[in-house]
Amino acid sequence: ESVTLDGKKINYAKDWKGTVERMDNSKDHTLKFTWKPLAQELKDAGYSYRTKCEHYISGSSAVQQTDTIAAGATSHTITIEKGADPKVYSFDLHLNLKKGDNNIGIFSNEHIVKLVVSEAPPAPPAPVAHSITVPNGRGTANPTSAMAGETVTVTAKDDTANNMMFTQWYTDTPGVTFANATQQETTFVMPDCDVKVNPGFQQVSFTKQPVPQISLEKGYGGKTSFVFSWDISKWELVDTATNQTVSSDNTPVKAGKLTDVTIPANTDLGSKTYRIVVTTANGEQFKSNDFIVTWFETMPAPLVEFSIPSDTKFIGEMTVNTYQRKVQRRRPAPEGLHYGLPDKEKEEERGRGAAILCGRKP
Repeated sequence: ESVTLDGKKINYAKDWKGTVERMDNSKDHTLKFTWKPLAQELKDAGYSYRTKCEHYISGSSAVQQTDTIAAGATSHTITIEKGADPKVYSFDLHLNLKKGDNNIGIFSNEHIVKLVVSEAPPAPPAPVAHSITVPNGRGTANPTSAMAGETVTVTAKDDTANNMMFTQWYTDTPGVTFANATQQETTFVMPDCDVKVNPGFQQVSFTKQPVPQISLEKGYGGKTSFVFSWDISKWELVDTATNQTVSSDNTPVKAGKLTDVTIPANTDLGSKTYRIVVTTANGEQFKSNDFIVTWFETMPAPLVEFSIPSDTKFIGEMTVNTYQRKVQRRRPAPEGLHYGLPDKEKEEERGRGAAILCGRKP
């Protein structure tokens, strides 16, 4: 009826010229012959099966083993054990009729199966854990060792206090691909080897700090400015006493661009200390120097802030009259000269002024 090998039907032959089935000796294999029961009318007439299975191996024509099978059986199972010698194993099932002790019909009804058993490939080496190290010491790995295929998380240490900005992760280890190399915390899938990774950092700074002392009239606000050495995604003006943001701007600013910061109005007299906090594209924050803003009942001489390019030869005098709100320059100011005046004019004359002599000689 059928022949199966490890539960799967295979072909068998009536002679020794049939095809072979191939396997290795890494596990047990089960060969099973199944045939139909003898018809009842034949049984009633005194007939029965005469069944046997002969075993052969390559290199010998002699029968190695003969299995005698009960007359009423309808199947026969043979096991080729794990680790069997690599060779050809042949099995010849004889399924014939007899009546009493006499053979009936054909001399031999054979069903032949040939199995080629080869040596199993060597077992793969047992997996071992490999190390993950951060040679420059500026990051951590979790875990610090892992099997191939496991997920590893690496985290760059925060060094914003030293004005060092994280840039990206680096590695020379083959097979390491970061989920996002520009994030301070990212992951990769462990390859089958030791791994070395390093976070990169860039020195950044406020190349222009806010003015350390600013004077404003009660009820009014003002401005200061800064320049940062790297692209930023936003800035915030923070009151250091409350750590609250009092003004901000989410407009991206390119590195090196002079940026104005709004100082909110204050109806009280006295001073407040502020700092500017900038946020880079990767989310890190950097702080400017603290500066003091003082509100007066009556404005003192206004603060005049200006900058002169380093390659400019400048000698001059500037006069600021608060009641006239005008600026006199005794000689043309070079490009890059900035001056600041109070946010809102008063109708009454203050009669206050200041003359500033300044210069840079070659």
